Amino acid sequence: MININVHKIGELAYQVSVSDGETGSWHRVLVPEGFYQRLTAGRISKIKCVEAAFRFLLDRRSKETIHSRFDLPEIQDAFPDFKKEFDQYAQLALS
Repeated sequence: MININVHKIGELAYQVSVSDGETGSWHRVLVPEGFYQRLTAGRISKIKCVEAAFRFLLDRRSKETIHSRFDLPEIQDAFPDFKKEFDQYAQLALS
């Protein structure tokens, strides 16, 4: 089972740790306000937004291949289906 922990470390910055029980990885993610609003319409917190984005990424990549620093919109640049599928992952993050 993968554990994802998200902590706010700045106005737009979040620290994410991903652990599978044996190994872990750390990531720093910037969440621009405009992108967050377009993606979520404020329906979920930024912390849950980042968690949902990582769940999306981890279904497509291993934690070791996710960049250690990136801006959240880069996910949509790499995966055009991100916005369309985001709500499903947001629901998982809320449960």
